[in-house]
Amino acid sequence: MVSLEGRRSMVKRCSRCGYDNRDESRFCSSCGTPLFAAPPMKPVPVPAPPLRSITQPGMCFYHPNLPAIHICSRCGRSICRDCSIPRMGIVLCPECSHRILPPMVPQVFTRMPVPSTLPYHMCPNCGR
Repeated sequence: MVSLEGRRSMVKRCSRCGYDNRDESRFCSSCGTPLFAAPPMKPVPVPAPPLRSITQPGMCFYHPNLPAIHICSRCGRSICRDCSIPRMGIVLCPECSHRILPPMVPQVFTRMPVPSTLPYHMCPNCGR
């Protein structure tokens, strides 16, 4: 195919439907399929957590003198009763809890203010 300027124009043919698209097209005008392969994604390196010395089996990671009764659901560390933080059905160690979940803020409910003047008269003695 020759364009008006006298140069040869390329046509991109869709591999899915066979439609002839313009050279500058990135997607098929007929079916929307990408006309070129996307560049491969490079793997993103994930930093490893800092290494710590391993405590005795059955002992708390943070308190080596206390027996462990839980295992952190995220990192697998053995933790004692004082270090275990139950959140949303799982048990986390203090480090994982602070990294993943925001601190749980207790909800404080305030009472609605009682109007000082009532629309009707009440007897201060009997309350009627």
